[in-house]
Formats: sequence, structure tokens, C-alpha cells
Amino acid sequence: MATLKDISDKTGYSLATVSRVLNYDSSLAVSNETKRTILEAAEALAYSKNRNERKNYSKTKIICLLSLAEEEELDKLYYISIRVGIENKCNQLGIQALRFYNDIESMKNENFDGVIAVGKFSNQHVTELKSLTNHVVFVDFSPAEEDFDAVMVDFKKAIQKVIDYCLNTHYNNIYFLGGQETLSDKKTLIEEDVRTKEYCRYMKKLGIYDEKNISIGDFSAESGYHNTKTLLKRSEDTLPDVIIAASDPIAIGALKAINETNYTIPNDIAVVGFNDISIAAFVYPTLTTVKVYTELMGESAVDLLLEQLNGRTITKTLYIATELVIRESLK
Repeated sequence: MATLKDISDKTGYSLATVSRVLNYDSSLAVSNETKRTILEAAEALAYSKNRNERKNYSKTKIICLLSLAEEEELDKLYYISIRVGIENKCNQLGIQALRFYNDIESMKNENFDGVIAVGKFSNQHVTELKSLTNHVVFVDFSPAEEDFDAVMVDFKKAIQKVIDYCLNTHYNNIYFLGGQETLSDKKTLIEEDVRTKEYCRYMKKLGIYDEKNISIGDFSAESGYHNTKTLLKRSEDTLPDVIIAASDPIAIGALKAINETNYTIPNDIAVVGFNDISIAAFVYPTLTTVKVYTELMGESAVDLLLEQLNGRTITKTLYIATELVIRESLK
């Protein structure tokens, strides 16, 4: 990564001048041309003014706690990608990151500075974490905005974006394959996923909601496959022309079920997934999906935790935007 000295060498201006320009020091009396030269050099050298990266975090130790058991993670590429983002960011900053799978009890034997908790946690586990440290960031879960930092996906806007795109491209009969999951105690079922809830709300707002056009399983490919097989037993004139799935594995299961019939994708039934996991570009047909920037979620969680360790006390909830990636499964 480029440094202040690199920019100073490139432009001929002093380190102090470069630093003050990049920090938008209004008391600095230099010409606009000087500012432009320094800013353009910074861009050219891909300089990033990041306070966290200028500090020495070699003595910082954090815990990445996943709500999943280790064997469950293999079926949840979404959470693997978030974890990789956390660990890569820590590695870049020289932070020691310990990994625990749904095991708060073992954490009590460690000395650490803070916790990044990935996944959905029960009230009991949230309380236990709070008793262990004042520095906790949740990812993909926000138990209490006034008490904890969180990094979330803006699934509400994402669902609206997908529905609007489908309607604007003349997919009028929209079916939703949702999923449910449990909290970290493996007992408490999350009543309604935000994607399911927003699909129902937005479709009702548009006046096109049909309770027959939704089914809920879990977030696996098997669930998507079996629910789609059931759907395909309908008479042809009642079949949807597009399926929106709450996750890519669900969507991949739907692709498999449709590919086993005489129906074609996307001409007869289109399919849209969520998350843009790595295999979405390799299934047949390649999967149109809502890209969730999972590694950025992990990196952002590290940034929030470091802000806490540096003294910030006001909580933050960060929402990461999404992008609709068009591939072959949607016209």
C-alpha cells in the first residue's frame, strides 16, 4: 500500500503538507492546484487514508465466534465468506484472531480484547457475551441496536429491487421460496426471515400478493429442490414465471428440480437467488442472484471493533448495500 512518503516523493511536497491535504485541513493555505496534484497522486498510488492501518495492533487479540457448529459451516458458504473477510482483515493489520464455533464456554479460558459474533444468537448467548466483554460486534444479526454494534445486509431494499426488476421485465407471477433457521441454541426458531417478511409486505403494497405463491423450508439446496418439486405439480397455467429464492442454495435446488422436467430456464420459469456464493456462476444455467458483499461485512466488523477499542462508545449499525447480478437464469 502507498504511504505518505510515496506521495511526498511523487509530488515533491513535504510530508506535513501531504498529510494535511489528505486530512482536509481547512487551515492549510495552499493553492487548489497543489491540492489537486496531491489528491491525484494519492489516487494514482492507491493510497488509502485508514486510521486502523496506521496503528500497531500486534498485541490485539480478538475472537471470531460463529453461531454454527464447525461441520455446519461447510454447508453455509455465506458464513464462510464473512469469516474469511474477518480473518483476512485481521491478518493485514497484524491482529491475532481466534476462531470459535458456537462455544462460548471455551472462550472463558482466553484473554482477548473483543468479539465478532457471526450468525444468529439466542438471548442467553447474547447475555453471556455481554458478561465476558464490553466490546462485541454482531454480523448478520442485531440483538439490540442501543447495546451492540452490528453489520447487516439491507435485505429489505434488495427484495424490493428484485421484485421491481422482475415486474419491469414482464415477470408478473412471482413465487417466493423462503427459509427459516434457528438461533445458536439450536432450539429457538426465528419466526420470520427478513426476506420473507419484506416479500410479503412489498407484494401486498403492490396489490399482487398471493399466499399460494410462497413456501418456506430451510436455507438448503434440498429444501429448494423439494419445495420446487411440489410447486411443479401445479397445473401449467398456475405456475409462476419466476421464482425468487431467499438463498443461493435454495435457488440451486430449484434449478435442479426444474431441469428434471420439460420446462426450460428462464423461458418457462426464471430463478433468482440471494448471496452470489462462488458456485452461482458455475451451475446450469448460471444463476442470477443478489450479490451480498460478505467479505466486506467481515472487514467492516473488524473496523467497528477497532473503533470500540479506540474509545468509541456510541453504538453503530452498518447496513451493506447489495447488487443484482444478472446471469442466465433470468432473461
